Amino acid sequence: MARILLGDDSKSVTDTLKDQLEIFEGHQVETYATGEDLVARATQGDYAGIITDFDYNTNGLNGLDVIAAIREFDQTNPIYLFTGEVDAERKYGSTPGLTAVISKSDGFDQVSKLFEDS
Repeated sequence: MARILLGDDSKSVTDTLKDQLEIFEGHQVETYATGEDLVARATQGDYAGIITDFDYNTNGLNGLDVIAAIREFDQTNPIYLFTGEVDAERKYGSTPGLTAVISKSDGFDQVSKLFEDS
């Protein structure tokens, strides 16, 4: 079982992912609606990985800002960018500190595979 930090401003997305990862995969998932809250929680440690949205619906941190901020203190745990943006892999795939881009259009099944070994 892995503790996963999930950041997305869409409650329906976080609820769906949380249910899938907890009920079907047995993980513990903590959800955050802003990049700032996600980064603040990550500073406390004790997690196996992070899934972050790219475009938080706020004037605060976006997903790339979240990745950069977390990489200042955590260089080892995986960080996945979960986005509905077209061509996100091409645009953001080489972002320093990013483990992988996961497309929302590929469905939620791909997310289940991220922490299979945890």
